Amino acid sequence: MSDTFNKDPQEVLDYSFDWSKWLAEDNDTISSHTMSADPGITVDSSSHTNTKATVWLSGGADDAKYQITNQIVTTLGRTAERTMTIFVTNK
Repeated sequence: MSDTFNKDPQEVLDYSFDWSKWLAEDNDTISSHTMSADPGITVDSSSHTNTKATVWLSGGADDAKYQITNQIVTTLGRTAERTMTIFVTNK
């Protein structure tokens, strides 16, 4: 999965990684997660439910691209990772 989103440098917005279809295949759930981001954009906070991990992002330089990576560990012991791209541009 590699979703792409646009964000203004002044916005503070939430973005989600939806793992529900993948987890449903084995009746699994998220037990923990981590978020990481390229330098220059700020991860303000993150959280997860049984099937979705959400990150709140702020900042970023105008006309820059950032990779945000979510890694999860499931109740069945699997580790998986997905990345999204955030394009920052003045709106």
